Amino acid sequence: MILSRLEVLRGINFNDMKILVTAFGSFGNFKINPSEIVLLEVKHKWQPIVGVKIDFKVLDVSFQSVREFYSLIDQEYDLILNLGVASDEQKTRFELKAKNKMDGEDINGVNGGDAEIIEGRKDRETTFPIEILHSVHNEFIDKIIFSSDAGSYLCNYIYFMGLELYLKATVLFIHIADFQNIKGSVDPQSQSEIVTRIIAGFIDYRKDSIILLA
Repeated sequence: MILSRLEVLRGINFNDMKILVTAFGSFGNFKINPSEIVLLEVKHKWQPIVGVKIDFKVLDVSFQSVREFYSLIDQEYDLILNLGVASDEQKTRFELKAKNKMDGEDINGVNGGDAEIIEGRKDRETTFPIEILHSVHNEFIDKIIFSSDAGSYLCNYIYFMGLELYLKATVLFIHIADFQNIKGSVDPQSQSEIVTRIIAGFIDYRKDSIILLA
């Protein structure tokens, strides 16, 4: 189903749609971060669509790395899709909210200190179309759960920063199941299919918007 949808989309000429997909690198007991594995799988299998540019980036697990990256990226991304591993989680999690809170020690020894990310700001909700999330959830209903708690570590940090800094972009965070350590977790191939379906669903959604506005 995913391939057939993408084949249809490849026949549509978009006006330079830009998509960014990020994951995190190694940290703690993760010599290779599961989110990086899934990102590389998506990148390897992705077939180009005319008028759609996708950038893939793996970031260090540090607050500084996220800040510096966001200070340099293109402000004109239509979709920013962040991936990160959910330790001890068996299923893929669609994160619906980002908290204005940073905590935990990163790979550089910097601790968030249980502080606000941006003083005085409220928590943020995803700007990704909820109907696409429900549609993909229904396709992989035994593999996906919805969550309103992205934690307070780097996953939540990159999510909140994206929602705050890039108001014109659609932003979503997906927590990847810990298939390296937790028996019965969703396998990386299935999770890469889920991520691909999210991207294709967004492109399809924008295509319909373009048609309606034409």
